[in-house]
Amino acid sequence: MGLEKVVIITPFWRRANHLSAVRVERFVRWFAGAGVRVVLVRAGSADQAISREWGVEVAVRDPLGLHPDEGAASAIQGTREYSPLVTLAAALAFNPDPGILWARRAAKHPLVLEHGRGAGFVISSSPPESAHLAAASLAERLGAELAVDMRDGWLDEPLKPLLQKSRLQRWREGRLERRVIEQARVVFVTSTRWQALLEERLPQARGKVTVLTNCYPSPQLEVPFQPQPEEPYDLVYAGRFTGSKFDNRPGILLEPLFAGLRQVEGTFRVVILGALTSNDLEEIAPWREKFASVGVDLVTRPQVERTALAEILAKARGLLLLSATRASILAKLFDYIPTRRPILAITLKDSSVWDLSARVPQLFAVDMHDPAAGQSSVADFLMACATNEYAAEVPPEFGEEHNAGIFLRELSRSSK
Repeated sequence: MGLEKVVIITPFWRRANHLSAVRVERFVRWFAGAGVRVVLVRAGSADQAISREWGVEVAVRDPLGLHPDEGAASAIQGTREYSPLVTLAAALAFNPDPGILWARRAAKHPLVLEHGRGAGFVISSSPPESAHLAAASLAERLGAELAVDMRDGWLDEPLKPLLQKSRLQRWREGRLERRVIEQARVVFVTSTRWQALLEERLPQARGKVTVLTNCYPSPQLEVPFQPQPEEPYDLVYAGRFTGSKFDNRPGILLEPLFAGLRQVEGTFRVVILGALTSNDLEEIAPWREKFASVGVDLVTRPQVERTALAEILAKARGLLLLSATRASILAKLFDYIPTRRPILAITLKDSSVWDLSARVPQLFAVDMHDPAAGQSSVADFLMACATNEYAAEVPPEFGEEHNAGIFLRELSRSSK
């Protein structure tokens, strides 16, 4: 390809459970495989440059200490809950997010400018969106092109509560988004619905947007299915509720599942695996009694590392998904699909996940706003779990090889 050197900006790096870090790790591998030198700019506890086999890793000290070095105690602490007042104060004080202080420092840091000289592209991935502002500023300083990996939307279906409620904050961040999009040569999003939303709202994005989906884990763990009829059939939900897309509530998933389990025979167990908040656990508690009344155990377990999670999913009898977004295809689904296990998705009708059920036969979709109408799909899912008789596909379009080709071709085509 025409590119020889790129700069990638992300405050997160080597954080196994952070989706932006996982995505950037793929970018680094793809570039290395194509012979492109990478300058990876990350946040850390101290300024330093570290030589890597794929290029150089430049750490820029984070003035707020939000992104400590890998292995530091503060980097491996569990999920922390903040009061709504603290969250609101942080949103008002920092635009678009607290990472902007690190972003400003990184964009003009001497180590970054030294190692980034001669780069053809500066690339950023969000969240946080402040990474895009760092990349835009650095691209101007280096005379490089800007590529923005938005993953999901910024103002479209925003994750931040203040963007959902405040017109003032939408205006403040909208100005930043517009400036970044106007400068960008390439914009990557994770679904065709994200592309449509962005291009409809910002005409200046048209012709720049490329769909680059999330990918199956690599390497994929193959665990053969071994029926154990003397044990309960595990139905596994992996992930968060509060803090996930639109702060999904556990009851939205559990209500249609409970209604379906009341109508079938078989020994099932529902396993909720992830970083649950006190509010999640409080809402789950009364459902334990309801499920117990029909002979089903409902258990919660803490979050586990990706390798352990892959083994749990592969051995499950069925998988559970809750998605309250129209445009996004949750990254969790890309962990689910390769297992070929039946998947019950409680989602929005005509959403990206709903559309995907037409191509992934083991995905049974139920409209979260009309769960009664989806009871036949719940019954079909449970029957598939109980009998292990169902069709399954793993579409190659979500594999790394396919997406790496899209990514490298688009950047090569758009390079100076």
